[in-house]
Amino acid sequence: MAKNGAPADTWEFEAPDGRYHVHWMLHIRSEHREEFERKLARWVKAMAGLAAPEKLPDGALHVTTATNPEGAKLYMAKGIDPFYGTLWGIRLLDCGMVYGRRAGTARSLGPAIWKPLKRAYQARRKVRPAAY
Repeated sequence: MAKNGAPADTWEFEAPDGRYHVHWMLHIRSEHREEFERKLARWVKAMAGLAAPEKLPDGALHVTTATNPEGAKLYMAKGIDPFYGTLWGIRLLDCGMVYGRRAGTARSLGPAIWKPLKRAYQARRKVRPAAY
């Protein structure tokens, strides 16, 4: 297993006005943050075909701490089908045409993991009768 634990991430590609970019929310332990940012820059440079001395353009990477993960989740869903966006109260925006998968989530965050956890949480939260 990776030293940061099982992958726990979600991502979404957008291409408004033909400008492709990705929003990626993932769990990184604080003690691994600097190492992650260095590796991310090297990975993006390799994917872009940049040689070692070349630098990424200013603003190519923006890494920040998610202070409101629920809000970030809704922001990442802003390109959802309008029927579902309206149903779930998501402010919709045109995210452009993306070929292939637009979004994804790690298996560690999938229903096989969260459904049993949710059932256990709900069972613990049930109000017990007061003892008189």
